[in-house]
Amino acid sequence: MATDILDVYKSVYADGPSSSPVQPDKGRIRDEIGGGLQAIIDALRALFGLSVQWKGAVRAGSTSNVNLATIANGASFGGVTVATGNRFAAMGQTTASQNGIYVVQASGAPVRSTDADAGTEVAGMAFYVSEGTEGGRSFLCNTPGPITLGSTALSFVMIADQVALNAAIAALQALGLSGAIPANFEGIVYKLFGPGNAAALTSQGFWHNLVDKVPPRGELILDAVIDGTIYAIAWTDNTGQIIAGITKGGEASGGRVVVPGLIELLGSDDTYAGGFAYKDGTPFLMPRLDGKRPYIRGLLNTTGLPTLSHIPVLGQSNAAGGGQPLVTTTDQKYGGVMFRRGYHTWGDFVLTIPEIENRGSAAFELVPHREENYLATSETYATGLNGQLKAIRAGGRYAAADMTEQAPLLLYSYPHRGGRSMYELGPYGGYGHWEVAINDITQAKAQADAMGLDYGVPAMIYNQGEAESGGQMTPGGPFLGYNALVTAWKAQFADYWGQWDTNFRVQSGQAARNDRRIPVFIVQTVSTWTGQAQREVAREYREMFLATPQYFVPSDLNSEWEYISPATGTVEKGRGDPVHSAADSTRWLGAIIGKVIRRTLTEGELWRPLEMTDAERLNATVLRVKFSVPRPPLRWSADFDIGVPDHPTKGFQVFLGTPNSPGAQRTVTAVDIFDPDIVQITLDPATPIGPGATAYIVYGNNAFVRNVSVPIELVRAGANYSNGEISTEIVFNGDVRSQLNDMLAEGAFFLKNSGGASQGILDVRFVGGKTIARGETRIHDGDLLAGQTAQVHRDRPFGNLVDSDRETSIYDFADPRYGTRQGRPYPLNNWCCVGNQTVRT
Repeated sequence: MATDILDVYKSVYADGPSSSPVQPDKGRIRDEIGGGLQAIIDALRALFGLSVQWKGAVRAGSTSNVNLATIANGASFGGVTVATGNRFAAMGQTTASQNGIYVVQASGAPVRSTDADAGTEVAGMAFYVSEGTEGGRSFLCNTPGPITLGSTALSFVMIADQVALNAAIAALQALGLSGAIPANFEGIVYKLFGPGNAAALTSQGFWHNLVDKVPPRGELILDAVIDGTIYAIAWTDNTGQIIAGITKGGEASGGRVVVPGLIELLGSDDTYAGGFAYKDGTPFLMPRLDGKRPYIRGLLNTTGLPTLSHIPVLGQSNAAGGGQPLVTTTDQKYGGVMFRRGYHTWGDFVLTIPEIENRGSAAFELVPHREENYLATSETYATGLNGQLKAIRAGGRYAAADMTEQAPLLLYSYPHRGGRSMYELGPYGGYGHWEVAINDITQAKAQADAMGLDYGVPAMIYNQGEAESGGQMTPGGPFLGYNALVTAWKAQFADYWGQWDTNFRVQSGQAARNDRRIPVFIVQTVSTWTGQAQREVAREYREMFLATPQYFVPSDLNSEWEYISPATGTVEKGRGDPVHSAADSTRWLGAIIGKVIRRTLTEGELWRPLEMTDAERLNATVLRVKFSVPRPPLRWSADFDIGVPDHPTKGFQVFLGTPNSPGAQRTVTAVDIFDPDIVQITLDPATPIGPGATAYIVYGNNAFVRNVSVPIELVRAGANYSNGEISTEIVFNGDVRSQLNDMLAEGAFFLKNSGGASQGILDVRFVGGKTIARGETRIHDGDLLAGQTAQVHRDRPFGNLVDSDRETSIYDFADPRYGTRQGRPYPLNNWCCVGNQTVRT
């Protein structure tokens, strides 16, 4: 294959006798050389024109024709005896439209895998084959789109071959690794999610067998450092493919090895002796590699986390916790810990520095993490985050098996409170939040030292920005325009993050180890002003990651809270509001944050969220918007049936002018997914964008869904709710439930009039030819009147654009009081970030 073009040239231009040199035949030049080059160029065009979609590994693959109907449980395929649920790839079918990824059934014909059962999912798909005759190879579907599955012929090319590397690893497995530990053994094999197989612990070190020749997703294996020689190192990416390997010979036994953007093994300037932690008699090792500490994007061990990993959660009330009641009521056994005093480490008063520094150490003893009610809040990010960060994959979903209390231990603390501006949380805010945050690190480090645990702050989480979304950086401060606010917010956040990073690393001891800056994972606020600032600052600093927006989760309007006021001793009650998130929502967001932390810090993914990156005017009424897409292709949320209302504009709005000086809104008539990473917006011809006009696109800033098709007939008092709250009923003549019930699939929503008056709606019924929408009277603002047109509004702005990330949480929707999703796992698709994008005209 490597010399086929050269061979053609040698044949066509063959030398003749010197007395009679051969003149090349023009027909052969055209047909053989030209044709061969054109075929290769066409193949390259098809290959590079694809947007590669990495799929999960398949167990077996075959490039020969097989009778697919016979591939059931126990059948032989591609050199493997397959079992129910196994994924396999057919790539050599005589009828090429049959090619693709399938899943073995208990009996009968296999079915196409759900991540490869649509044309948009197959175009450009790539996958790794883990076993059998094709084991160790990766393949790409190079059939250009559009693809109609079942009729378009699908072809595949091999794009990577690591069979030799797998053989080298297998040979290392056979070198007596399960026998006695050599006296001079100094290395380890450490699995990402815990020690794994039975282990022996001696004065010489810690020893494990390699379990599989191809390690699980995202795993780092260190094997057999004997006499300073590295015998094998292998990394796999999140598709199961080995992306870097050093085999027997030890070429990288010293100095610095860099896999760009992914993993660095730092040299002698970052030495570390290693250490052990014990839980119920089981040893957990902080690994070393020939005296060098393995780093993954600046973190502290092969899991990407120290034995005691402290993650401060910073920001306003959405960082404090979700609404009540709790959805997690027991210790989930993922090694989550908390201070004995609780997750909330700042009291509702101004603390002086001496008071902060003298907080008793007994209150900071580590206890198993528990979710608990705190004033009007409950569930935190911790439970969802722990589960997604640490649990192991089984059957396409992360499962809780074998994770009980395994290292690393994960500690979360919240030193802030709701309603604060960034300035008030900072070093000059005057409330003590800054000092408490730093002292929390000091307290945690002291606890780790007392327990003999390796300690570090691998990440921060930040969720704040509502306080500045109205245009003021400080309470009572001057109003800033859009551009000035975005610039000021970015500058202040970068400054504060730098100071948090410096102080946290000093107090944790990471500064003395020359650890890199602590990455921060931002939860985007529901505001196009500060939300845009968060998008931009995350792009400007490599250690900042915009993990997820939050507009898409059910709000706290679905929650009721009750607590005893610490100030007065009286019982306080109320209903939540749309600014905050429900308990299920907070655990759901925690799972998404955990997914992003795992992918970036443990698996080394160069994370960028789903967001607009460019917009172009094709003509007066057609715009195309390009996106960064973590897991292409783009999809609409309705494809996943997760309850956010589907709207013709899909959450997009178009305006003339700029965000700093907005002009007239354009009417969007259609929004379509044009390519795996491109959306096409069609405008009403009556509201075009003329040549050279300035325009911009807004995403995720609109809560309006539809107008009810008939006017309000009557507004009246309804029966009291079971909690004693009086109700208001909005009555419509006829059956309009289909215009309301899709909202209830998610939870509470609003009916509004054109003047902005609103009534929250909690239930809908049809009686006597009338549709009756009812809600607690206390969740209204102004009065709706008979004869008015009722507008249906989501309780938060929304958009419908998501990617094709198929990861799901180990946790399910649990609150039975609202919506229709109970018992279904949280989907972990990436939702498009809120923001603005200038249109190139």
